[in-house]
Amino acid sequence: MENQYEKYEHSVGKIMLHLEWCTKYRYKMFRKEEYRNLITACIRRAASLHQIIIIERNVQPEHVHCIVSASFNFSASKVFQLLK
Repeated sequence: MENQYEKYEHSVGKIMLHLEWCTKYRYKMFRKEEYRNLITACIRRAASLHQIIIIERNVQPEHVHCIVSASFNFSASKVFQLLK
């Protein structure tokens, strides 16, 4: 069985977060396929730059859901800020 935890100097574990954010006034901004593709590419690029692993991503017309895994040196608010 593969080890599912990450080992650091003083800790062992994994941080998994469910993040959701909405457009202003719930405006249905991501109805067009090109905008959905653009936001998906932007989230993927920001995650790869900061070593954040995207487990699942779902773009709805007025909001975005992401389930991510990050290292312990990021707080939940920092991960959210980097991806948003």
